[in-house]
Amino acid sequence: MIQIRKKEDPEYEGKEDDYCSHCGWKYDLYQFEHPNVSNLTNELSLNDYCKDYQQKIKDIPIINRN
Repeated sequence: MIQIRKKEDPEYEGKEDDYCSHCGWKYDLYQFEHPNVSNLTNELSLNDYCKDYQQKIKDIPIINRN
């Protein structure tokens, strides 16, 4: 499972324009808290990005999973 940290998390060191290095999802607090919402900062929902990434892993097994 892909882990995305919330800005309130003391270990979060990101910025407003952070993107997930795995799926390309742009950090958006509202979409993070409502992972099925789409068409805001990201065209797809966070859950859709995760599903797409999981499919890419199946299709291209050499994708780094770390």
